[in-house]
Amino acid sequence: MEGVVLSTVDPIISHCKFDAPIKNVNGRFEMPSSAVVSALDVALWFQNRARYENEHLQAQKLQRLLFVAHGHYAIQFAGRKLMPATFVAHEAGPLEPNIMRFFEFGPPNIPTLDPPAEVEEFLERIWRKFGHYSADKLGELSRAHPAYKMAIKRGYGEEIPFTTINKGSAGSFKPAEEIKTADGRVVTRWLPPKR
Repeated sequence: MEGVVLSTVDPIISHCKFDAPIKNVNGRFEMPSSAVVSALDVALWFQNRARYENEHLQAQKLQRLLFVAHGHYAIQFAGRKLMPATFVAHEAGPLEPNIMRFFEFGPPNIPTLDPPAEVEEFLERIWRKFGHYSADKLGELSRAHPAYKMAIKRGYGEEIPFTTINKGSAGSFKPAEEIKTADGRVVTRWLPPKR
């Protein structure tokens, strides 16, 4: 499998391949632990995507999108991390403190790295599905996640382990409920999304 060069600027790391399989201690090949090099790259991707649609991306909405994307990526890619991120329980919901700090006074003025094609396609799907949600609605979804609920019980600032994000994300998506109508027809229960 051909990897993606991490940096063409820094000669020390320019030879590193990001998506190349690595051998673990048992001699088995595994994928690296996350799909992108930095959570900052994903945050900047969402910022740029919002800017493309002439939308202001609030800091809280960005945090929720990052959390949702991280969990969904784990579901879609067999438990693999989207990004090296540590989310903590905050009263407003899960947040990644490093990203919060970076974006405290607006998006940082740094060059962005394009994510691998599979990640960009994935982020685009997340944006299409959740980008139109308000920060409040995304906050509700994030605070309803079992991993967040477990962490917040321990207190504010408690780390939300990725293993619980991964497990909780898999269980949080229920199949559509089928019900019988009065005349005996079977229909799928549907509610419009809240904004």
